Amino acid sequence: MTELWSAGVPALVFDFPTVAGRVRASGAGWILPHQDIEQLYRKLLEIAFDTAEQNRADLAVAAWQSGPGMAESTGLMAARYLNLYRRAQGQNTLPVVGVVSASEDKALSAGGGVWQQVDPTTQDECICVAMSAQALLANLEIGSLDGALVQIDAVPVTLAANLLETLQQARIPHRITKPEHSEHIDASA
Repeated sequence: MTELWSAGVPALVFDFPTVAGRVRASGAGWILPHQDIEQLYRKLLEIAFDTAEQNRADLAVAAWQSGPGMAESTGLMAARYLNLYRRAQGQNTLPVVGVVSASEDKALSAGGGVWQQVDPTTQDECICVAMSAQALLANLEIGSLDGALVQIDAVPVTLAANLLETLQQARIPHRITKPEHSEHIDASA
């Protein structure tokens, strides 16, 4: 469904808990009956010829794209799977740190060192996920990160105040750095 919604397509799903729950929460699609083929066929035809209903679902997809969908990325999904596999193998999960940088390669090459910049009290490594300032904001709002490292010149001026306020409210370890330096500007948890 994430891929459908990312492409702007509402989802048609059966009433199975995980997918139906996501459609109910977002409104970005339809939940179809799967027990009765005739009823399924009628519902598909009803949706196909109901322009208002299609518009409603399209608007819900657009709302998802500009909210929770902004937070979702393949990097974050990979981080979640890595931690899932670590748990399955009896290992500790790693903190997921959102990294906003003007130079993605430079930020991610720091590896676990990024986490020491954000939270120097830990020796753990981390999973660094590069993202835009908008994606960081969306992730902070849904609580999907354990920390953040932000290069201030990578944040659009129009988002700076909102991002700083949201970082304060998120109560996660974070660090704001000056361009091309690891010099600390502002951090709090």
